[in-house]
Amino acid sequence: MTILMLAGCAGAGSPADSGAQDQLSPSAPAIIAVEGAGSDSLRVRISDSAQAGYSLQVAVPDGMSTDTRKLSLVSGMGSPVELHFRSSDIFAVVSGEAVISITRDAQVLESRRVMVQTPALQLEDDTLYAIPLQTEAGVGEAVTVLIATGDLTQSGLTSINTELRVNGAWNYVADSFNLGEPGGARLDPDGFWEGIVSQKQTWLLGADEAGIQPTYFDPAGSQYSRLSILLGMTDFSIEPISEGGVVYSLQLSFDEPGTYTLDFNDVVGKTLRTYYNNAVADIESNALVPTNHFWADISNQHDGLPNSITVN
Repeated sequence: MTILMLAGCAGAGSPADSGAQDQLSPSAPAIIAVEGAGSDSLRVRISDSAQAGYSLQVAVPDGMSTDTRKLSLVSGMGSPVELHFRSSDIFAVVSGEAVISITRDAQVLESRRVMVQTPALQLEDDTLYAIPLQTEAGVGEAVTVLIATGDLTQSGLTSINTELRVNGAWNYVADSFNLGEPGGARLDPDGFWEGIVSQKQTWLLGADEAGIQPTYFDPAGSQYSRLSILLGMTDFSIEPISEGGVVYSLQLSFDEPGTYTLDFNDVVGKTLRTYYNNAVADIESNALVPTNHFWADISNQHDGLPNSITVN
């Protein structure tokens, strides 16, 4: 298990039995309730008897992470501590037992064991995502980001172009680009590409190591960095793409503290930046003609799904 330390937050609430309790000290501040057992979000209510100097300690199941924010203890504050759990495998259902304890001076005074479960991410049709696999990082620490899409219904896919946008400067971590999901050989076609193309059928423009470097621009006085990656096929498919998945992954790092939000550019000036195209049969010329299409949603704002990285 991973141990995270959070400052305690006192609050009042109605009792609920949502986990097995192991009280180690009669004078311990009571955990009134742990709400949300069996889900990916818990609300921990602590009695007003808790005093400054106490901490809330969370042991996270293997393969999961949770928030690491700290809240000051204020008696009678009435707000619970909220914990949101995430799985390192966002496309699978992951469950495990979290242990929530009240501690002081490294001594555990009271604890509860609570089952938590993170759901498998369902990608929405015609939607493009930039998903960081962790929401907090240190300066210079590598953060993996997945670029994923929901189902595309157009047949004859020939290429996908994405331009990732970040509200600040960042670095590409060398040799971290991977076609499809992280892991395996760089150009092995898994994730979105699995079953569509073979390695020999795929060419990369702007996705070689020399080309994967962010550039900077300054729209309306706000500095942004952007990275365009074009993925295409020499032998395009003629069947509809029935399943979405991870288009590619890469790692970013940051030299300065701050909160960095990820989304996409659609058009810069008159140049298309984020789109995909397919080959449509032209009856008159008896040829396949590339036609551009746009995702219905490239906002990268989705409830319960992170789109930013806080660097400390």
